[in-house]
Amino acid sequence: MVALRDVAGVRPTPFVLVVVGYAVVAILARLVTGGEIYPFFTWDLFSRIPAERLRPTMYLEGVGAQPFAATVPLFESRYSRGNEINGSELTAALVVALREDADEQARLIQALRRQHLPSEATWAVVWERYDPLERVQGVPPETFEAGRFGPADAPVPHDHRLDRGDGVVVGPDGRWQLTAAPTGAVTSVTPWGDGDLRLSGWAGDPKTGALPERLVLFSGTRPIAYLGVGANGAVAVEATGNPDLERAGFTRVVPAEHLPAELGTLAVVALYPDGTARELAPAAP
Repeated sequence: MVALRDVAGVRPTPFVLVVVGYAVVAILARLVTGGEIYPFFTWDLFSRIPAERLRPTMYLEGVGAQPFAATVPLFESRYSRGNEINGSELTAALVVALREDADEQARLIQALRRQHLPSEATWAVVWERYDPLERVQGVPPETFEAGRFGPADAPVPHDHRLDRGDGVVVGPDGRWQLTAAPTGAVTSVTPWGDGDLRLSGWAGDPKTGALPERLVLFSGTRPIAYLGVGANGAVAVEATGNPDLERAGFTRVVPAEHLPAELGTLAVVALYPDGTARELAPAAP
């Protein structure tokens, strides 16, 4: 074995002192900061950088008349048909079409039903927000809907009921108590395309930053569309000062065929995981 003293240019004492000093500084850095100080212990640098992901996917709520006890991601279920990559691309395109183009909505929905969905499915396009490392460790993602749909012969399921007398919203998967807690606003309601209706706004809890799992658009007490947050929430952040509402925005084009002949008073109600239902402030006339 070659000793350090036999290697030209290497002095054992300074070399050992450098190694010992490096180890001492590195250990103290871990003990004091609980993290890492460059250039000591930098191999886990990227694992500690926040890497939140936001992606749209499809969830099944039920097949036929019987809803599931809990929603199921389509591509992780036994009901999945077709290619997952193709289905994910269609789902991402549908999120955009929901905000801008009723005709494109119809085309994409038909393609998803034909290629991927089981017949008689009630389903939703859902935003998943998660940290990849936590996902690997089994932590479930935070979810909120971008839109909700039924079978081909019932594109808008009439399965939510607004009962102002009892102060509740009732649906197949829950019962929500109407409260007066602030939750956002409808910023615009405008005609769109050939008889369509376009709504924009934001929804979320101004204090906690919690997002609703679903938005229901009522004409009077009749549900006519299911909306969802996930769009840019700059208006919400500006109005509340809460940066957690950066994805509290929504925009949805409701196709003309889903609108009643006579529109009643429009109301958008946000349904929260805590069992509360909160009505958004209406758009200014």
